[in-house]
Amino acid sequence: MRVRGSDDSMSQKLARPDAARISRQLYTRRIVTASDNEPAYRIIQRLRAARLGLVAVLNRERHLRGIVTIEDLIRRLVSSSEARV
Repeated sequence: MRVRGSDDSMSQKLARPDAARISRQLYTRRIVTASDNEPAYRIIQRLRAARLGLVAVLNRERHLRGIVTIEDLIRRLVSSSEARV
């Protein structure tokens, strides 16, 4: 007895050529990158426009320096504005 939606039918669906393309689209994320000397407020604007919360920070040689969250950037802006007052 075959049950509709069993593992066999799922494997047949995944074997289709379009399945790989569709799975890549589902599991691929956009990445926002910034240089290590780019102002925090500009990075925040780009992250908000892309609706993302992380940025990959790169040096001049385009090597990864680190990953920064939008919360880290906001905290940095708030602390720097408080230091001015």
